[in-house]
Amino acid sequence: MRIETMGNPAAPAMLFIPGMLCTAESVRIFARHMKTEAFLILPTLSGHYAGAPDYISKEAEAEAILRWLKEHQVTRLALLHGTSMGAEVAMEVLRQAQGSIGVERCLFDGGPFFRFPWWFRRVMEGKFTQMARLMQYDSPEEALDAMAKIPVLSRIIGKNRQKYVPVLRTMMTEKRSISPVTVRNITETCYNYQLPVFDDAMQQRMFFLYSDDEPAHMAKKRLQRAYPGAAYKDVHGLGHCGWQTSDPEGYAAMLDAYVNA
Repeated sequence: MRIETMGNPAAPAMLFIPGMLCTAESVRIFARHMKTEAFLILPTLSGHYAGAPDYISKEAEAEAILRWLKEHQVTRLALLHGTSMGAEVAMEVLRQAQGSIGVERCLFDGGPFFRFPWWFRRVMEGKFTQMARLMQYDSPEEALDAMAKIPVLSRIIGKNRQKYVPVLRTMMTEKRSISPVTVRNITETCYNYQLPVFDDAMQQRMFFLYSDDEPAHMAKKRLQRAYPGAAYKDVHGLGHCGWQTSDPEGYAAMLDAYVNA
């Protein structure tokens, strides 16, 4: 794992975990617009940068993040934020942090908190393998064209494809080869997720955000059964985590309002 930081180390700490195949650069798209003074902690997950060790599991990534926090004497997070698969890693951070790191608020954006059978996971592993190859394209526009030809991924990105150009550009700042081991294990994280148990007090600190036209939205009912005390918000027509890149200033303003409420 690689961890970068932004902001004032003396300010309240906020942890932002990027999505599958993304790096910390994808978080900077919106984080740089936040007005709240904060110490931003931006990991890039294992298997997701040049020369990285393979991604093994959400548990291993959460352990590495918590170890870094302990080493840097971060004992409280004003915000724990995860995007897409990063939301699942963030929830594992929350589970492991209980009793050691205080977490004031959590925002899970577009998390695919599913538990599907093995055969579905193998199908999706093939799709994610195709997606990993997009890292080798020369431009984000070419990558989008290739992605749109993969039916499952075309559904994820939706009709307004251009809003994903900024995040694809960050994904291509360094040429990476995503290993088959990493692809298999990120598939397991996405589609074999057992929801942890949180008490009512913790549920009231949890906020789940979805666009109503993204496939991950189907996980919402499962989450509402498990966490009836959490907050949920749907936005309309923005695609999978599309608010972050289509309107980064508006997204940052939403985060500012949430952490200062």
